Amino acid sequence: MSDFFDENNLTKEPIVTEEVSKVDDYSLEKESYGKISYKEISSLRADATAICMSVPVLKYALTKPEKPRKSFVVLSIIAALLVAVVAVFAGYFVVTSLIPMINSAIKTTGELNNETLETVTLGLSTLFSGMTASFVWAVVVGIALMVVLVLSYVIYFLYAFIHMSKCSAQEMSYGHEVRTFIGHIVFMLTVSALLSALIIYGIATGGTVSEQVYIFIGIVGALLIVSISILTIILIERKKAKEIFSTLPEEQQLDYKKHSDEIRRVKRRIRWINDKQEGVEKPKGKLGWLLSLLGHFATYRILYNNISEDEFARANSTLIGRKGLWRLLSFAIVVSLVVLLINTLISSFATLKILLTILCIVGLATVAPVMIIFLINCINMTSKQLKLNKKPIGYVNLILLIAIIVLGALAIIL
Repeated sequence: MSDFFDENNLTKEPIVTEEVSKVDDYSLEKESYGKISYKEISSLRADATAICMSVPVLKYALTKPEKPRKSFVVLSIIAALLVAVVAVFAGYFVVTSLIPMINSAIKTTGELNNETLETVTLGLSTLFSGMTASFVWAVVVGIALMVVLVLSYVIYFLYAFIHMSKCSAQEMSYGHEVRTFIGHIVFMLTVSALLSALIIYGIATGGTVSEQVYIFIGIVGALLIVSISILTIILIERKKAKEIFSTLPEEQQLDYKKHSDEIRRVKRRIRWINDKQEGVEKPKGKLGWLLSLLGHFATYRILYNNISEDEFARANSTLIGRKGLWRLLSFAIVVSLVVLLINTLISSFATLKILLTILCIVGLATVAPVMIIFLINCINMTSKQLKLNKKPIGYVNLILLIAIIVLGALAIIL
């Protein structure tokens, strides 16, 4: 519903339509979809209740292939080998590069602490020293996240190939998972094509081709070839699936198209729950941003009410918990900043570094309210997810929340 986030709804009872509330038979979907796909759709159907939307239940069975598609079986094997190679490389990289970088980050802390420099800068060199160490730690964390991201991306490709080797003609033709994967491949193809164009331009204008450049050319070339190959295979298999899909009765075609289109609409709407609140006027003024953060408290109250009114949604929804994970990440970052400021404030005050003390007090006055608001929202979202059901994500959020608070307190005390 387009008026879901109308400000009047904040004071009204949650809207739950009869179509969402009624109990449906999902046995046909369970037989037609794979285990992972069915679990995803069940979770999405439960989440849709929170925003007063629904995913239509399939009325007709999906047309599965008699045998797995050979092209995707081959791609699955290649992807599995690639996952193993990336995992081994990641482990080797952690031991040979990441751990030494962590040791370097530890060693960097305090290197700039010099009595003369502290006197000249009125104690600001201590802050710069902390910033230098923080920068090294940021690089370490950034590289670690990149390694995890690459490994996750390769695993996603493996899952996608396995899924497409066995999925129905309907899913292969118009399914949201296949469309999403095609989007990833097109993105890879676009990036590799742009990089290839830059390489050609650099060489044509007299750029020096070193050994590192040859390695880079090889990686970009392989990425370009792989992207084109995968996209070609998908388009060929998709064309075959569409031919099968076109032979189905019209009511079956319309049934699946409506089902798939609504899945995409729900996913898109859920993605922007916090960022596009239609009909709600954002607070203005200096405290507007802080109040808008606290305003999510009311938004998630509406989502919780809608989910709790529906038996299926209450038992299966993890929407609030998933959104809570991102809020916990922001909370952890803000807590780290507060801990750094408090520790710096204590040390600077004890040594009478007046300018640094003033800067820390100003920083705390700015960041502390944000931390409190994030804490309120994290407690709110974690408790609501736990009240709804006993899904693991609720307990994960609770453990993370407690861990962040305890570690933050220990960092200050110790």
